[in-house]
Amino acid sequence: KKDTYTASSTMFVYKDSQSITSTDMVVAENMVKVYSIVLTSDDVLNDVIASLPAEYSKYNVTASFLRSVMSISEQGNGVFKISITTDNPQLSFALAEGIENMAPAAIKTNVQSVLSITIFESPKLPTAPNSKHGIRNVAIAFLSGALFAAIVVWIINVFDVVIRDKKKIEDSFDIPILGVIPMQVLSDKNKGDDHGNAT
Repeated sequence: KKDTYTASSTMFVYKDSQSITSTDMVVAENMVKVYSIVLTSDDVLNDVIASLPAEYSKYNVTASFLRSVMSISEQGNGVFKISITTDNPQLSFALAEGIENMAPAAIKTNVQSVLSITIFESPKLPTAPNSKHGIRNVAIAFLSGALFAAIVVWIINVFDVVIRDKKKIEDSFDIPILGVIPMQVLSDKNKGDDHGNAT
């Protein structure tokens, strides 16, 4: 599994006036969902890509790719976080920074509201990869292996045609069993006697 790096920008919704009511907070919470739709639109994402420095053109970033590596999470009270996760720390940082720069103007242009957004925390260049959740992955692998083994055993059992007990005979041939002769294991001495008599 490849290493991945995440760069995030945190923003919050605010009202220009000095007095903020509880209703304004509810509206701010709801506006985060609207802002998420705006920020993941092709127009905004293409503007972000166009604003990238020339050295990032080699990555061939498209709007669909940027949307796939981008996540917007609500933090409560009108605060939301935009995160970019790729396998390149510089690319993650550049995309997160580009979205942060475009977000305020894009929202003001596309959403007519008395509310605005401001930057709470700017993205930082990731210095360490994200956790690969080793324990979780081992647990998933163990359960998957156990499930696979159970399925294999079940399939073998279903297609097994060997008769091992009287119930199998009764089920397969619909005939009654008059008696069962138990298997007898002979000792080494008896085996020798039998061999001698046979000769």
